[in-house]
Amino acid sequence: MTSTASEAASYEFTTLTWKGRGRQVIAVARTADVVIMMLDATKGEVQRALLEKELESVGIRLNKSKPNIYFKPKKGGGISFNSTVTLTQCSEKLVQLILHEYKIFNAEVLFREDCSPDEFIDVIVGNRVYMPSLASQFKYALVWGTSTKYSPQRVGLTHMMEHEDVIQIVKK
Repeated sequence: MTSTASEAASYEFTTLTWKGRGRQVIAVARTADVVIMMLDATKGEVQRALLEKELESVGIRLNKSKPNIYFKPKKGGGISFNSTVTLTQCSEKLVQLILHEYKIFNAEVLFREDCSPDEFIDVIVGNRVYMPSLASQFKYALVWGTSTKYSPQRVGLTHMMEHEDVIQIVKK
């Protein structure tokens, strides 16, 4: 994507020039507007699942929206629990247990949608990053290069890019 050259090792997920920079890469990903995954065509789905799992483990939620839960720690008064929808994944007892695990004994909690315990924990922790899928926002792309008849050519999601093609993505 850039003109930066990086020497790669013979095994997967490595570059020799960026060795030991995992935290910096994650920090950049957390502050980015978009994350683009470049995958090996022969192992695309396996690599994608691995990368998504890695991003999930560091608090980057791909293709998910922020849970609609109001949460406010208080100085006193115990736990106030309410819900505007029927909850199937969380109960008041489970919410109290989760809050106690995080040493929160006074708080106001309002579920505005049916969320999982993991989504509730994300709200408590508060440092998660939610990134929507570019595919869901994709309108079309303009491509310059050998993969097109005209430069630029308007293409869709299924267009196969070639080496050194340039792409401009237009969102809805």
